[in-house]
Amino acid sequence: MRTELFFFEEHASQRQDGPLIAYTMRLPPIFASMLRQRPVCIGLLSMAVALIGANLLGIPLWRCAFHDVTGLPCPGCGVTRSMSALVRGRLHDAWHWHPFSPVLALAAVFIVLGCLLPKTSRDRMAEFVETIERRTGITFILIAAFMGYGIWRIIAR
Repeated sequence: MRTELFFFEEHASQRQDGPLIAYTMRLPPIFASMLRQRPVCIGLLSMAVALIGANLLGIPLWRCAFHDVTGLPCPGCGVTRSMSALVRGRLHDAWHWHPFSPVLALAAVFIVLGCLLPKTSRDRMAEFVETIERRTGITFILIAAFMGYGIWRIIAR
């Protein structure tokens, strides 16, 4: 017997002293779904290039509404400056601005590939990413870590 409820799957197996019910988490492949759609990849890449390019030129394009209202950094504060530092090859500065920049840079490589690859190759890449996402839950782990870092940064202030 197997039922699905929201993000959990129920697995029942028979034991000598009665049924054993175990739950495993079933997380949807968010990143792979985005990679399959070229317009989404193009939109994400365009926004990233505009923000990072403007930052490299010293032109601020994006003000953080959370920071403006509260005076506190949001989980994403510093990402644009961090990615700009990575583009310049300043790894220490990138880490200082936001420690998730290497992960975001890796995601950007996949997004660039999602823009450039033909449909069959893009689908194979997305299938590979989906397999990793389903087996490890890495996307949700990274989102939780990203949010946890943001909360820690507020508390540690």
